[in-house]
Amino acid sequence: MKYQVTGNTKEVYDGKHLVTLYQIKAMKDIPKHGVKIGDIGGWIQDTSNLSHDGNSWIDKDSMVYGESVVKDDAIIKKSLITGKTEVSHNSSVISSQIKGKKSIIKDNAQLFMVKVFHQLKAEGNCFLQRLKVEGEAIIKSEDCSIADSTLRGNVTILSNKVTIKWSTLENLMFYSASEYTIIRSTIISSLPSDIHSSIAFSDVELHGVKLDFKPSIKSEWSNVKIEVTHRVVISDTNRLNGVLIKGIDFELQSRSKKGSVINGSYYPENEEKQRYSVVIDSGECKLDSVTIEGNVWIQGDWSIENSTINGMIHLHSDTYSASSLINCSLADCIEMHILKWVPGYHLVIKDKVFSGEVALETRHDFEPYNEYSI
Repeated sequence: MKYQVTGNTKEVYDGKHLVTLYQIKAMKDIPKHGVKIGDIGGWIQDTSNLSHDGNSWIDKDSMVYGESVVKDDAIIKKSLITGKTEVSHNSSVISSQIKGKKSIIKDNAQLFMVKVFHQLKAEGNCFLQRLKVEGEAIIKSEDCSIADSTLRGNVTILSNKVTIKWSTLENLMFYSASEYTIIRSTIISSLPSDIHSSIAFSDVELHGVKLDFKPSIKSEWSNVKIEVTHRVVISDTNRLNGVLIKGIDFELQSRSKKGSVINGSYYPENEEKQRYSVVIDSGECKLDSVTIEGNVWIQGDWSIENSTINGMIHLHSDTYSASSLINCSLADCIEMHILKWVPGYHLVIKDKVFSGEVALETRHDFEPYNEYSI
C-alpha cells in the first residue's frame, strides 16, 4: 500500500453539492518526488482518485476529486483537479486548476499555473506555462510555450508571446497583440481566419477555408505550406522563403516602404515545379509592391504591379483572363507560359523597366493574333 486515508476531512462544493475529502499519508518512501514514509499528502474523495501503483503523488496543498485519477509517476502540487481528468505517466501539474469535461494529461506533459474549465488534451513533451484554458480551449498567458502538443476544438491563444513547436492545432484563433513563433507544426482551421499578429513560421503547414494575414508588425515565412479551399491574403510580409501556397485566390500586398520579399531557392534534382522552393498555385494571384527574387514559380491568373522581379522566375498563366505585369522592374531570366485557346490579350505588360542581362522568354502555342500587349 502506497498511502492510507487519515481521519482528517474537509468539505468542498463541486458546483452541485458538498463533497467530503480525506487527507492521505504516505506508507512508503517515494524518492522520485521526495516523499518519505509518514509524510502527509493531499486530499481525495475516494481511493480511486490516486492509484496505489507507481510513484504518483498528491502533495498536501492539492485536492483531487470527482472522477479524476492520478496514476503512474505523475505528480500534483498546489493544484485542484476535478471533473473527469486523467493525469498519468511522467506528467506534472503545478499551481493549477483543472475542471470541467474530460481532460487528459499524459506522457511528459508539464502544466504550471494552468486553469482549465472545459477540456484539454496535453501529451508528449508539451510545456504549458502560466496559461488559462476555458470553454473550447482558450489559452491565456503572458508567455506561452507549447511543444509536442495536440490541441483540438476551438483553440484561442491570448498571449503577448507564443512559441509553438512540433504541434498540431485545430481551429487556432490568433490574438492581434501577440507575437507568434511557430516551428514544425500543423495548423488546421475549419473557419475563416483573420490573423493580425506578428508571426514567424518555420516548417509549418496551414490548412483551412480562408486565411487573411495582416500582421501588426512583421511576418516571416520559411518552409511553409498553405492549402485553403478559398482565399489567402497576406499583407506586409517581410520575407517568404520556401513557401507552397494553394488556393482559389491569393493576394500579397505591402503597405510599407520596404515592401514584401518572395525569395526562392532551386533544387534541380526535383521535378519541374518542385525545383522551386516558392510555389504559388492560385486561380487568381495578385501581387502588389513585392520583390520577387531567386527561384519562384507562380501559376494561375496572375497580376503583378509595382514590383521588382529578379531571378529565375517562372510565370505560368493557365486561365482565360489576361495576366499582367504593370509598373514592374524585370531583371535576369523571366519565363512565361501563356494559354492559347481564347482570342484577345493573354499577356499585358505596361510601364516596364528592364535592367541587367534580361532574358524574357514567352512560350506560347496560341493563335498568332493579339499574343501580348506591351
